[in-house]
Amino acid sequence: MNKKQLFVIIFFLLGLSLFVYILTDAYNQYNLVKDSIQINYFYLIVSAFFCICFYLIGAYTWLRILKKLGSSISSFRVFYVYLFSQFLKYLPGGIWNLPGRALLIRSHEKNNRLVITSIITEIIYVLITGFILSMLVLNAFIGHLWLTAIFILTIGLLFLKINKLSGLFLKLINKIKKVEIDSLKDSRDIVMLYLISWLSLGFGFYFLVLSLNPTIGFHIELIGMFPFSWIVGFLSPIPGGLGIREQVLEQLLAVITLGNFSLIIIISRIWLMAIEIILFLAIFIKKITTSTNDKSPNDKNKPTICYFGSHKPGYSRNSIIKQGLIIEGYEIVECNSRVNVLLRSFILFAKFLKIKDRVDIIIVSEMGHASMPIAKLISKIFKIKIIFDPLISAYDTIVEDRKLVSSNRLLVSMVLYLDKVSFKLADYILADTNEHKKYFSQMFDINKEKINKVIVGADTNYYFPSVPADFIDKKEKFNVLFQGTYIPLHGIKYIVDAANLLKHDKEITFTFIGNGQMYDDIVDYSSSIGLDNIEFVPLLPQEELRNRIINSDLCLGIFGDTEKTKRVIPNKVYQYLACAKPIITGDSLAIKELLEHNKNVYLCELANVKSLADSILRLKEDTPLRESLSANAYKLFTEECTPSTIGKQVSDVIKKCRVHLQ
Repeated sequence: MNKKQLFVIIFFLLGLSLFVYILTDAYNQYNLVKDSIQINYFYLIVSAFFCICFYLIGAYTWLRILKKLGSSISSFRVFYVYLFSQFLKYLPGGIWNLPGRALLIRSHEKNNRLVITSIITEIIYVLITGFILSMLVLNAFIGHLWLTAIFILTIGLLFLKINKLSGLFLKLINKIKKVEIDSLKDSRDIVMLYLISWLSLGFGFYFLVLSLNPTIGFHIELIGMFPFSWIVGFLSPIPGGLGIREQVLEQLLAVITLGNFSLIIIISRIWLMAIEIILFLAIFIKKITTSTNDKSPNDKNKPTICYFGSHKPGYSRNSIIKQGLIIEGYEIVECNSRVNVLLRSFILFAKFLKIKDRVDIIIVSEMGHASMPIAKLISKIFKIKIIFDPLISAYDTIVEDRKLVSSNRLLVSMVLYLDKVSFKLADYILADTNEHKKYFSQMFDINKEKINKVIVGADTNYYFPSVPADFIDKKEKFNVLFQGTYIPLHGIKYIVDAANLLKHDKEITFTFIGNGQMYDDIVDYSSSIGLDNIEFVPLLPQEELRNRIINSDLCLGIFGDTEKTKRVIPNKVYQYLACAKPIITGDSLAIKELLEHNKNVYLCELANVKSLADSILRLKEDTPLRESLSANAYKLFTEECTPSTIGKQVSDVIKKCRVHLQ
C-alpha cells in the first residue's frame, strides 16, 4: 500500500467517522425534544428552501470571488469543497471549516495566496453584510419597526461607499499576500449576494420558528437574530464560537417571550445539520456520477462487467459465466462481500466506488437477493443497467422446497417480499430453464421479456471425459454415483429405497458424495434398514469429485417430489454430461428442455422408487445403451453447454442493456 492509498483510506475513515458523529449528535438531540415537537410541515419546507439558498448562494459568491482573483477552478469543484467544508466545523475545536476548505481546494488551485485571499475576502464581506442584517434585532429593543428601518437605511447609505471601504481592506490583504486584487475593487455584486445569503438564512430561521410556533405572527427581529448570533460567536475568542452563538440566540429569543426558546435552539441546530447533510450528499452523488455520466456506451467495443454480490467466487455458476464472458472479450471486475448482511450494503457501495469508472454493466450474482437494493441504488446513481442472476427463488427454495421457515408467517412474508423486490429492481433477469422463467414471471408479476434463459453448464476446467483410472475397485461391481447437498428436491430417500430394492444384486454399489440439510436423516435411515451397499463420502474438491464421476458406471440426477424439482436442471447433470457419463434423472418439463429420453439421458418417474430401481437395472444390463447415452451426452454438452456457449447467451442479454443505455 503506497502513501496515497493510505491517505485515501485515512481520509475516508475520518470522513465516515465525522458523518456518523454528526448523525448521532443530531439524533441524540432530537430524542431530547421529540416529545415536545408539534411541527407545521409547510413552514418547515419553506424554511428548508431558504436554508438551502443560504448555502448555495454562499458557495456561488465564493466562486465569484475566486473568479475575480483569476482562478480557473471549475464551478462544481468550488461547490463541492464549500459544502464539504461545512462538516469540518463539527470537528473538535470547531475552527476547521475555513482552514479545511483552504486545504481541500489546494489540490485544484495551486496558487495558495489566491486561495487564502479569497477566504479572507469572504470573511470580511460576510461580517459586514451579516452585521447589516443583524441590525434587524434592534426591533425587539426599540419596539418600533420604522426606527429599525431608518437605522438600516442609514447603514445602507453608508454602504454605498463600499468601494472605498473595500479598498482599505484590499490594501491590507495585498500587503499580506501580494495578490492582484484590482478586480475586487468593485464588489457591489459580492455585497449584494452576501446580503441575499444572510437574508435567506434569516428567513430560514424565521420559518423554522414559525413551524414550531405557528401563531407568533411576524417578528422581523427573528430574521436578524441568527446572523447576529453567528457574528458574535465568530468574533468571540472561543474556537468556533462554541456555545456562544447558542447563548446569544437564547437571550434574543427570550426578549420576544418565546416560551420554548431552548427547544428552538436545539431544533435549529438539528435542522441546519440535516440541510448540510442533504446538500453534501446531493453534491457527493453528483461528483461520483460525473465521470460515469460522461461515458458513452460506445466508448468500448465490449463493456466491463461488474460481478456484484455476496457470491463464492469459485461457485460453478459464477465461474462458468465469467469464463464465457472473457471468451466473448469482456473484462470482468469483482465487487463482492460476504460479511454480515447488515453491513454488506455499505461495504459493497464503498468497494464499488473504487471501480465505478470502469463498470458498464452490473451482474448481481446467484442468490444475491439481499444485494439487489444497494445494486439498484448504484444503478440509479451511475446510470448502469442491472442483470440479476438469482438462479433460484428464495421463497421457492427456503419456504416451499426446504421448508426451513414455513411455520413462521413473519419470516415467510419477509422472504416472499425479498423475492418480489429483488426481481422488480432488476433490468434483466437470468433463468436457467423455461420452467423457472415461467415461475418467476407468474409468481412475481414480471414481464417475460425481461427474463432471459441462460443454462447452468459445467466448468470444463474441472469436468471433462477420460478413460477410468480404476479409482474405485470395479471388480465385478457396478457403481452408481450420486453427489449433492442433500436437499429435498434431490429425493435422496428414493435413491436409498431403490438401493434397498437392489440390495440382493451384489454387483451394484452406491456412492453418495456430499453433505447438507438431510444428510444425518439419510445416513440414519440407511442404517436403520440395514443397507451395506451405500458408501457415504464427504464433500470433495472438484478435482476429486471428477475422478469419482469418471470412475462410476452410472450417475444419478434428482428424483424429489417438490414442485421445484420439476423446474430445475441441476449442476450435477451438467457435470455428468461434461464427463460423458450415462445419466438417470427424474422426468420433468425442465429436463426435457435440454435432454431426450433414451438418446442422451435415461428418464424415470419422479418420486417413484420402483421406476428408479428398474432404470438402474436396465442400464446395468444394457452396456451399448450406456455407451450410446454417454456419447450423445457429451456431444450435447460440447454443442450447447460449454462456458463459451453460455458466454454468448449472457452476451445477448448485455447487448439488450446497451441498447437501452443508448
